[in-house]
Amino acid sequence: MNLRTDEYRSRLERAGAQWSEHDEVTRYGDVAVEWRAVRLGGVGVADRATRETLVMTGAGAIQWLQGLVTNDLFTLSAPGAAQRTHAVSRLGRSISDARVVHVPGHILLDLEPGTIASGFLGHLRRHIINEDVGLSDATSTTGRLGVYGLDAAELLEAKGSWDRSPASLEDFEATWGEVAGEEVIALRSPLTGEPSFELFLGRAATEA
Repeated sequence: MNLRTDEYRSRLERAGAQWSEHDEVTRYGDVAVEWRAVRLGGVGVADRATRETLVMTGAGAIQWLQGLVTNDLFTLSAPGAAQRTHAVSRLGRSISDARVVHVPGHILLDLEPGTIASGFLGHLRRHIINEDVGLSDATSTTGRLGVYGLDAAELLEAKGSWDRSPASLEDFEATWGEVAGEEVIALRSPLTGEPSFELFLGRAATEA
């Protein structure tokens, strides 16, 4: 699956992107410079295009998923709530790590690259019997960017209009709004020692 337009890939390469064997950007040059940007003041922006996204809909979605993961998902009853969880088989064997985000109208499952190809979506669908649950793979249409660093919240505040201020979010809380006229969901997630946000947006809008 081509997860970046040719122009977007070229733009990353002009910025010095270096690629892993899994088509992820590993660095843009000097790692020490990148570390200082995030940890000592400023902002690091990361291409996260290879992460995968499932969308869950239906009134019974949270209750249904509750029986397939290790966490108490009933804490996700209000939009804006999120958590990290783990899906396991009936025998308790690990299947997938996931971040679950409740936004108005649906639930997002944020997954590591390759999770869907490994059979995770099929595993979930096999457990839908009569429940009011819909599942769809939105990876091809959902772009992803990471914004990390001491000034990350201030940058998001300055560039967008939000339902809830990004600066007010605790870890595993989300907000939504518009940046440059595009709809964006921002999840605060503790990926670095400084404020860290994962942005979900239309893939076609990622470059802009």
